[in-house]
Amino acid sequence: MPRVYTRIFSNEAYQLRLPSSKPAVAIGAGMMRLVALKVGSEGRLTDLTVKQDEADGTQVAFSVEVLKSRVPFPLVDTDFAVGTPPVDTISLYRVIPPQTAPATFPVEFNEQTVGYAYKNMDGSYTNNQQFLYLLLTPTGAGVTTNWKISVSVERSIAEI
Repeated sequence: MPRVYTRIFSNEAYQLRLPSSKPAVAIGAGMMRLVALKVGSEGRLTDLTVKQDEADGTQVAFSVEVLKSRVPFPLVDTDFAVGTPPVDTISLYRVIPPQTAPATFPVEFNEQTVGYAYKNMDGSYTNNQQFLYLLLTPTGAGVTTNWKISVSVERSIAEI
């Protein structure tokens, strides 16, 4: 029987002390970030929403990629310059195709029927790494931007 796990990065949800929430993700001007999403070492990605915080002054276009390893960009939860080349071919680690959105619009990926299977590639049988990684790249941001993220995965009870 599958179980659904959801993580939310939102200042509002965090202030309400929702157990699966964290603060919104802040990214400096001209930077991008690889965000660790603690959702389990394997499962099926069924839902992803990424949106710039409405409180930010200027909205910008952006792209996101969901990866099953941090190998292409080893610095997790740290800003690095837009245009930084990956350490290895990024397409080897993608869970879903790259997603883009123009300014003021969210990325909304929903695949509830089957989902996209993933297994974290960083760990081992005895050292599971419980993460997917979201590469978030704002386009032409002149100031720090803040991002709300919601991700849901399905996992089998046997995988818990």
